[in-house]
Amino acid sequence: MTLKQYNWKDGPDFIQQHSVAKHRILQAYLAAYFQTLVSSPNRETLKLTLIDGFAGGGLYVHQDTRELVKGSPFIFLEATREAEYLINKDRRKPVQLLVDYFFTEADPHAHKHLDMVLREAGYGNRIGNGIYLE
Repeated sequence: MTLKQYNWKDGPDFIQQHSVAKHRILQAYLAAYFQTLVSSPNRETLKLTLIDGFAGGGLYVHQDTRELVKGSPFIFLEATREAEYLINKDRRKPVQLLVDYFFTEADPHAHKHLDMVLREAGYGNRIGNGIYLE
């Protein structure tokens, strides 16, 4: 079976089920990954670079429910925020996560859409400063 390419020319495209499953795995992986990296109670900061080589347009429409579904760039950003909260909630000495994100997307429509939705979500001041769109 051949899978169709996503198209962000007219806004978010419908997400395919294999991508929904991929996003669930990515979210779970990142949560565990951050906790593993900061297991030392003496750690004060964690510097990390995350790269999404197929970033897409940032948002999709769920084929069945017609609801908006966040893509992998938002999963990266939200997983970091959630991990920082969970890691620090019971620590005496908090850990600061210093993460740079590189969201790479070859399709110009997807790239443009990703830039737009990140700005709309309040990340505009971080584009070029911790969030890099390529």
